[in-house]
Amino acid sequence: MLSKLMDSQGMSERIKNFPFPRQYASTGLFINYIFCALIPFGLLDIFEQSTKLHYWLTVPFSTIIIWIFFLVDRIGDYSENPFEGAYNDVPISSIARVIEIDLLEMLEEKEIPAPYPVENGFLM
Repeated sequence: MLSKLMDSQGMSERIKNFPFPRQYASTGLFINYIFCALIPFGLLDIFEQSTKLHYWLTVPFSTIIIWIFFLVDRIGDYSENPFEGAYNDVPISSIARVIEIDLLEMLEEKEIPAPYPVENGFLM
């Protein structure tokens, strides 16, 4: 059983450490640039149905939509490695500690480690 656990851990580490091909991120970024460059032209058709004053609304609406798309791209970049220990990552050490405490309590062990501290409602 320990041998299978070690094999599974080794496979997980190889998957985690496998380099992410840069072409995927670059292609997504280029497509994002092209799409965002075309957004104002698409909005012109929508605002064309109103008076000439509404043509100026194309600028703030384009800005908001472009900002949202680049924000989603940035969130995707941060989400690529959720177990690296950054502020918004999965608190895997804390989760593992809670599982360890639960298992030791089920085994009725005497020395049970303290859980990791909780900050702002999240395990750290």
